[in-house]
Amino acid sequence: MKEILTDRTQAKAFSHERLSRFIEKYNDATVLSRVYLKDQLLRLCEAYEVRVRRADTKKTLATSLMEAMRNKTSIPFTAPIDDRQFQVVNTVADESHGAVRITLRLTGTYLYIVSCKFLSCKLLLPILWHSS
Repeated sequence: MKEILTDRTQAKAFSHERLSRFIEKYNDATVLSRVYLKDQLLRLCEAYEVRVRRADTKKTLATSLMEAMRNKTSIPFTAPIDDRQFQVVNTVADESHGAVRITLRLTGTYLYIVSCKFLSCKLLLPILWHSS
């Protein structure tokens, strides 16, 4: 799971291929359910947009995940399986223009300034951030 969390390829393509090959090789939900913890399977299901319940067994989660992966070429929603976390540092609202400027810090390394107007956001300035 650590390799999936730190995979920086677009849509975690490397991790998707690796997981797909594993599933092709074993083609067994029981094997997949033994490799991953339940929480990890839940996160993978969320990443592949599979509707599951926390009460589902590991084997049920693995079966649902395997079925969903057969129709995907990459991981559609990577946030649940990404080790990068954003922290809001500052927000400034410009009500006259309907815009909000949000400053985010990504895992203590980078500072991003994002400008949002209505539902549209754009990256204004990535800055190397050295935290002490």
